Amino acid sequence: MKFIFPNDFAIYLHDTPSQALFSERVRAASHGCIRVEHPDALARFVLGWDPDRIEAAMHTGPDNQRVNLDAKLPVYIVYFTAYANDGKVQFADDIYQRDAAVMRAISAGAFPTDDARRALYALDRVRVAHRAAGAAR
Repeated sequence: MKFIFPNDFAIYLHDTPSQALFSERVRAASHGCIRVEHPDALARFVLGWDPDRIEAAMHTGPDNQRVNLDAKLPVYIVYFTAYANDGKVQFADDIYQRDAAVMRAISAGAFPTDDARRALYALDRVRVAHRAAGAAR
């Protein structure tokens, strides 16, 4: 199953026969597209169909059935390498190498005070230390 939505990067959401990939620590094996672990549940949410209708559409008829939505549904794809989990800051690997550009943009103007810049650099040092500790494992 494939969920296509307009975007400048040709990103889409899709099912995969490689279900074991969902248990991997690093799951970026998809070249920019995003694997969906439960596409039937996403289809139920997006289309508002009952489970039997979703199953029938998935397993009968042509393999390239297209269903257009009656109304626009906003899709937001976000990429975080630092996030909160159970009240603690967690760091993820920057697999797309985007952090350096974000750090430059933030330090150039979004946080103009010296205190804010020092906090940003401290956060970056923690992130780098976390990455180094993970690599040492």
